[in-house]
Amino acid sequence: MDRSSLGTKKQPVYGEDNHCQEMHVVNPNDSLLGKETDLTYAEWDTAQSTMTAWALKVKSDGILAGFLAAHFGYCKRLVTKFKEDFEEMKAFDISMRSQYRITPYTFRASTYNTRWESFVRKHRQQFGSQRGSSLGQFASRNAGNRSSSSSSSFSNRRGGQSYSSSRSFPSGQSGGSKSSATSDCLICAKRGHQASECHSKKMSNGNPPICGFKDRRLFALADNKPRCTFWNAAGRHGRDCGTHNPLEHVCSFCGSSDHHVLRPSSTEVGKCLSNG
Repeated sequence: MDRSSLGTKKQPVYGEDNHCQEMHVVNPNDSLLGKETDLTYAEWDTAQSTMTAWALKVKSDGILAGFLAAHFGYCKRLVTKFKEDFEEMKAFDISMRSQYRITPYTFRASTYNTRWESFVRKHRQQFGSQRGSSLGQFASRNAGNRSSSSSSSFSNRRGGQSYSSSRSFPSGQSGGSKSSATSDCLICAKRGHQASECHSKKMSNGNPPICGFKDRRLFALADNKPRCTFWNAAGRHGRDCGTHNPLEHVCSFCGSSDHHVLRPSSTEVGKCLSNG
């Protein structure tokens, strides 16, 4: 497809140092983009990396970008060398992002393992098993994922509008007008709101928060230095944020550089907050 033939629209784009400028970006509703369900693997791979970059650099939503990096990274690992299971993975990808748009949740690999296994079984009951990886291959390929959860529990907490897969990677994936939802606020560790809306004077453990939020990013209250929102939301996946100094990769709950805020279990969350 000739990219110049696609319709564009003006949209503010935030660059380094939070500098904003109006730029023409591709209109995600352009009919020439075609259906997401028809993408080849090469097209899907390009689209997923572009979408993650869009969330971080255009939408300036570190939490959404962190989720997408973790989600797409997991999905790519499901595809075997000869891509015979790509169609099943693509259907799973669309399904999970549809759920995220309706009710945002935090990525957890162990939960994705369970959801993928269930999805494959249901998919084959409905469509047969013409293509797709065996569940045995799934189990061995994802053994590492069970020990590498990058965030807290898979929890649904807020409604929004569903979307159709008739467009290639539609924009606004995070649902509704408040797009940075996560299960726990990145500042106070309480549920029900996001960091940009946090006004809590105490964290969930009773201690005062160590971070605040301004200019679309976290910052340390003690020295006003920035903290990487993308890394805190995505963990090791957030190390690919690209534009941030590694010194910004600090837990916004306790100040440690050993981990991000969304731990794999509530027990570890408790340990983190006990150090705050």
